Amino acid sequence: MVKRIFDVWKFNLSELYTTIFSAFGGWIFGIILVAVILRWDQSATSCAIMGSFIAVMAGAFINVSIGVITFGSYFNTAVSMGSTRKEFMITDSVVAYLNLAIEMIIIFILYFMEKALCNMLYPGMECEDLLKFLGDYRIVLGIVLLVPAIRMFCGALILKFGKAAYWTLYALFMLTFLGGSRFKGSIVSQIGNAIRELAVKMPDITQIAAILVISCIFISGTALLVRKQAVQA
Repeated sequence: MVKRIFDVWKFNLSELYTTIFSAFGGWIFGIILVAVILRWDQSATSCAIMGSFIAVMAGAFINVSIGVITFGSYFNTAVSMGSTRKEFMITDSVVAYLNLAIEMIIIFILYFMEKALCNMLYPGMECEDLLKFLGDYRIVLGIVLLVPAIRMFCGALILKFGKAAYWTLYALFMLTFLGGSRFKGSIVSQIGNAIRELAVKMPDITQIAAILVISCIFISGTALLVRKQAVQA
């Protein structure tokens, strides 16, 4: 099983490279953007960790998008080549979690490099940290555990239900993330606020347990969706 996981990881390295290069490109763009802004506005008294922030956004978007879109093709390839659905679930899960862990390590390296670079290039300026949440281990743990589980579940939905699931997920994405500022009083916003308030009141161990349970629910849901899924040409 270990050899199979390693072979699948090597086969899917292009996904890892694409995510890393996208994050690195966003990092470079953010650093240049801050430099241009400070050059243009010489009265500025602070700078921002913009490169790492854009790197996180770009990396997360690419990671989830590729994972959701390619899930079906990976499933069809693996099963048609003799893997059982159980073996596919194990290998795909491990590879997804491994890749995200590597990507998070690189994000942290870029983050600390940019902080050092800001202190060196703009001494005396206040450095606005847009990624303070990376200092909260619960948030980092939530990202590492939930993102692969959710993207696999979404990929399985599209594999199972086709375009109907794709457009439904697309609409939810647009409504929740891109249109969030326009729907501050909506039911989606109220649910999000309620979940946040509930999480804040929970002890750390309860929050970690909740993250683990939610991740298991999504992975179990993925397994149920692909259990009897036929291979598609």
